[in-house]
Amino acid sequence: MLTLAGDPGLRSRVGRQEPGVLRAALLEVLRLDPPIQNTRRFMAESSVLLGQSVQAGEMILVVLAAANRDAAVNPEPERFDITRTDRYLYTFGVGPHACPAQELALTIAGTAVDACLANRFDLHSWAADVAYLPSVNARLPFARQAVRA
Repeated sequence: MLTLAGDPGLRSRVGRQEPGVLRAALLEVLRLDPPIQNTRRFMAESSVLLGQSVQAGEMILVVLAAANRDAAVNPEPERFDITRTDRYLYTFGVGPHACPAQELALTIAGTAVDACLANRFDLHSWAADVAYLPSVNARLPFARQAVRA
């Protein structure tokens, strides 16, 4: 919603329901501003990780937000690009630790965006009032004032 508030061209394309635009925009937002910034993992066995000795049972911090901006997998990682091909997204994890709710989250977010646009929700007023709660691993936006219909 914040991205749409700041990009009238994208908001117009999403509002016209161009095929695939909303999903691509949601995926790109998840890549650039993931709600979960990091997670923790525990080493199953002692090993050397990026030149550092790590013992079995020790915790490592995986910074998902930084991984999404790795230029080796997402060229020009600081650029918001809904036409990005082969987007690599770490937001929901990968492999055996991947979150099974990725599609559900995208469906919920897409439905919310569609409803807001269909009801002519005032994105600009709302976006100007958004702040983030302090958290060590999540981006938790909230409206400082109650939204009035």
